[in-house]
Amino acid sequence: MSDSVILTFLAEAKSAYNPNNKTIVVLGNQAADLDSMVSSILYGFYLSQRYLEETVLPVINIPQKDYKLRTEAVYLFNQIGVSAEDLIFIDQIDLDELARKNNLRLILVDHNRLTGAEEMLRDFIVEIIDHHEDEKHYPRNARIDIRPVGSTATLVAERLLKLKHVRNFKEINRLLLGAILLDTVNLSHEVGKTTDTDIKIVKRLLTLSGLDRQTLFDTLKEIKFSDTKLNCYDLLRMDYKEWASGRLKYGISFIPISAGELLVKRESIQEIFQQYLEEKNLDFLIIMNGSLAPDFKRDLLIYSPNSIILSGVGRFLESSDLGLKNLMTPGFHGEKTIAAYSQDNIKVSRKKLMPLLNDFLKKAF
Repeated sequence: MSDSVILTFLAEAKSAYNPNNKTIVVLGNQAADLDSMVSSILYGFYLSQRYLEETVLPVINIPQKDYKLRTEAVYLFNQIGVSAEDLIFIDQIDLDELARKNNLRLILVDHNRLTGAEEMLRDFIVEIIDHHEDEKHYPRNARIDIRPVGSTATLVAERLLKLKHVRNFKEINRLLLGAILLDTVNLSHEVGKTTDTDIKIVKRLLTLSGLDRQTLFDTLKEIKFSDTKLNCYDLLRMDYKEWASGRLKYGISFIPISAGELLVKRESIQEIFQQYLEEKNLDFLIIMNGSLAPDFKRDLLIYSPNSIILSGVGRFLESSDLGLKNLMTPGFHGEKTIAAYSQDNIKVSRKKLMPLLNDFLKKAF
């Protein structure tokens, strides 16, 4: 048996999975960023330590083939000896079959509303642990812990640190620290995410792990923001979420390069945006760009072949507190379908933009 408690847990969960048995599925969000993955796995591990009779299955909410695009997650899990083959991905289990057989108990981490085809599983939600705005789209009897902390991993860490025999597992502390530090930009208040709870948890984890906070953060940051060799299509896929509001369906991709680099250096940008729009059946696509030059900065792109949607969403965002400034130069071949902006207010992340945009779309469309 492996010396790694996480590897052992994952192996046992995989071998125990049977759609004919009662199963607790801990499901991360569809962007499957580091916080979502770590929270899913470690909350699943926490539940397994409480001697529940059901199988506990942490599920990464992307196909296995997309895992390689989450470069910082690949690195951090490799550090504790966990590879893609050890993880459980959404295309490796059948949630619908579990639901049909009434064997599904669904726990959401790092999101509180199911979207797309997964929305049909809403009635099976029994618990939510999250740090996004509460969309109140879950059963009334579900256990809810939704708090505006910087990272869902902070809330998971609170629970794990109560288990005395778990506190000194350095692989667990490393995963928690990596997720929290990356989500809060190393506990920065400039991006508007960090809370006293995050700071308190990080201090405890650093003491227990002996890790250097700056070194860990710098390593993850460099990996996340330096991999710009991916083509535009893969960049759109690497950190993507979608929603429906009003009569429109839209997606937001976070891309770790500037809007200028994406527009100038990437090939056939309009064609790729349109291909992605059609594949996801979207009305419009937003790209939130983050880059280090050397300080963190944000840009924002909107793409839609529908001029009414493009101008309507653009005007709304221009009038918001994002601090948008037009980046589009006259004569750019995509100016009729793409709006491009620098974003002065770097505190507005996707997590904060989504509820504002949803409220606007319900009223305007």
